[in-house]
Formats: sequence, C-alpha cells, structure tokens
Amino acid sequence: MVLLFCEYIGCVRILEVSVRLFFFVETIGENLSLTSRIHQVYDDRVMKLRQSYLGGKTFLGGQCMHKRFFLHHQKGFSLTELMIVVAIIGILATIAIPNFLRYQAKAKQTEAKSNLVALHTSEIAYFAENNGFIDDFNAIGFGISGASQRYYYELGGASLGTLPPGCTASTLDVVSATGFTAVAIGNIDGDATCDVWTIDDQKVLTNVTNDVSQ
Repeated sequence: MVLLFCEYIGCVRILEVSVRLFFFVETIGENLSLTSRIHQVYDDRVMKLRQSYLGGKTFLGGQCMHKRFFLHHQKGFSLTELMIVVAIIGILATIAIPNFLRYQAKAKQTEAKSNLVALHTSEIAYFAENNGFIDDFNAIGFGISGASQRYYYELGGASLGTLPPGCTASTLDVVSATGFTAVAIGNIDGDATCDVWTIDDQKVLTNVTNDVSQ
C-alpha cells in the first residue's frame, strides 16, 4: 500500500514537472516569437526611414518630417579646421602667385624675341639684294602693328614704337655695311627695371637685361 502510494506520488510529481516544463517551453517560444516580431517591426521601421530619407521625407508615427530633421543632426566644420584650411590656401597662394606672374612675364618677352627675329630676316633679305645692311625700318619692310606693343625697337639711327616709361634709349644698336645689332626695350611688369634684348646679323639673340628676374 505504501509502495503504491509512493508510486502515485512519484507519478504526480513527474506529471507536475512535465506540465511546468511544457509551460516553460511554451513561454520561451512565445518570447522568441515576440522577439522576432520586435526585430521585424524594427527592420521595417528602419527600411521606411531609409526610403523616405532618400525621397526627401520621413513618415514616423504618422508625422511628416523633412530632410532637414537629419541635416540638423549633422556636424559642421570647427573654427580650428576652417583656420587650418585658410592657412593652407594662403601658403599655396604665396607660392603659386609669384610663379604665375613670372610665367606671365616670360610670355610677354616672346613679343620682343619674335619681332627681333623678324627684323633679322628683313635685314638679311635687304642685304641679299643690296649687298649691305641699312638702319631704315621702311627700307627693309619691317613694322609692328597693334596698340598693345610692349617694346621699343632701335636699329642704328632708326627707332620704332614708344619708349616705355622709366626706360632710356640704348647705345647697343649699330648698323654698318657688313653687320648690325638691333635692340628691343620694354618694361613688362611696371617696375624700375627695363627688359632689353638684342639680335645681331649672326642671329644671336641676347637678353641683356632680364626684367623677369628682377
């Protein structure tokens, strides 16, 4: 009788534990299902936020929030960062601007070199026909055109153009029956130094005074 009672109590105990275990497993299943549902709702909300942000608007909780909601939370540049950028730009400008002006001045010197080479060609052509050189621009057929001429040209006793302010006439020009030296004088950067070039009958082009390097 006692044995049967113990067996009965044991069965009841086992049954009770089984029922509790069943409810525990069921509760865990419900919690897992709830957790999965929460993640699904969260993922759906994030997807809506992304899509609406790209479209320019966001629908959250039935309210319409524009893109400026997100822009409001974006960080800008600090004053220190802006000052560093300005300093870098200033350094680059200090290096680049003088180089740019130097290259620009060198480009202006092309005018003198080109015209002196043309003058040499004209003198050589005159010499071939007359067996001698001459200090006459009209006789050799040389001229300059345009109001933006920067150089003044000398050939013996002849001159062409306007002498730039601050510059003086040269004594390097000379013409004889067997040779010549022509001179170009200019002031390409407005300082006190004048740019002086010469060319002779051997077509030797010389920068006597370089205004660019001053």
